[in-house]
Amino acid sequence: MTVTVGDPNDVFCALSDARRRHVLYYLLEHDDASLDELADVISGWLTVGRGITTTPHRRNRIRTDLHHVHLPMLADFGFLEYDWESHHVELRDLSDEIQKLLVESLSVERARTTETPSPLRSQGG
Repeated sequence: MTVTVGDPNDVFCALSDARRRHVLYYLLEHDDASLDELADVISGWLTVGRGITTTPHRRNRIRTDLHHVHLPMLADFGFLEYDWESHHVELRDLSDEIQKLLVESLSVERARTTETPSPLRSQGG
């Protein structure tokens, strides 16, 4: 069954958190992953370019948040399947609309992390 855009509020709620978006970006490339694999990847992605060190504590906190909050929410919205016992995550068959939205969102996030900050932004303006 293909996941389609139902209520746009549900889609945007699911995509409103960077951890959930990054889970979906990763799964678009790999189809499935373990919880530990996602915790490693997400903790790295969320710290790169921000001057933050990925520590075991930070990685474990992200793993816990993924397990208890983000993966169940994405499963409830129908984006993925999450097995609580094996900690296996598998992307569901997403509609073209949702895939396009994710690809565009990833493009915007990549551009934002590679652009040079403007003087106004660095001064808080």
